[in-house]
Amino acid sequence: MPGYYRRDLEQQSSYPPGSEIDIAAVDSEGKNLILGECKFRREPVGAGVLWDLEKKSACVSWNKQERRLWYILFSANGFTEELKQLARMRDDLILCDELS
Repeated sequence: MPGYYRRDLEQQSSYPPGSEIDIAAVDSEGKNLILGECKFRREPVGAGVLWDLEKKSACVSWNKQERRLWYILFSANGFTEELKQLARMRDDLILCDELS
């Protein structure tokens, strides 16, 4: 399978210009789509970042009927307890805040 890149995903999406998804990756079989956000803020990242990403992901039409969708969030200063709780309850959400 040829490489599938962010520009390909952008061409197959309908999210508004000016809104972006920081990370977009597809596995070689085309069954898993990983979408993510990277935040470098003074405060922990909250659930609102996940909710915004979920809204944006609804606009990505790539392989929508057959894909498994994963979310990954990176934060320089951790995550709120609310978001950590959501991550414990979901198998499609990965939180990364280890920078070293």
